[in-house]
Amino acid sequence: MNPPTTATGRISAFLTRKPSNANVNGKVASSGNLSPEPAYISPRSSSLPSISQENNSSTSSNTTSKPIGIIPEVENDLVVQLTKEKTQREEAENQLAAVKNELEDLSVSLFQQANEMVSKERRARMKLEERVAQLEKRDMEKGMRLDRLEKALQRINRVRGMLNTRQTF
Repeated sequence: MNPPTTATGRISAFLTRKPSNANVNGKVASSGNLSPEPAYISPRSSSLPSISQENNSSTSSNTTSKPIGIIPEVENDLVVQLTKEKTQREEAENQLAAVKNELEDLSVSLFQQANEMVSKERRARMKLEERVAQLEKRDMEKGMRLDRLEKALQRINRVRGMLNTRQTF
């Protein structure tokens, strides 16, 4: 059976075609003929594929199928859907970029606050350590003064004792 040669005949045949035993490569298992592949729209192409003629030589081993055209109404619907999806994707990418920017800003802010807190805590700790060192120095000075006073008191008591013993004689 020869494939239809007119555009309407090919469209009609495409729409009424029954599923075949085609494998992934588009080859029919029983007869060895190639079945038509569905139209492919390249993501980078600016227009949809047009209706193309089938190669009529079924005996050639190099026979390949060509894309089948798309009905204008379906083509318009696909273009509208593609446009909507592109718009939605751009919006989603913009939202993603905004969220990433906000996350980065929040991270920077968080680290700045953490660094400020650490810096403030270090300054407070240094002040406390200085105060502790100052108080320890005062304590040592007072302890040395107390020792001198105790030694002086002991000398006074010795002298008193010596004076008291001389007066009793």
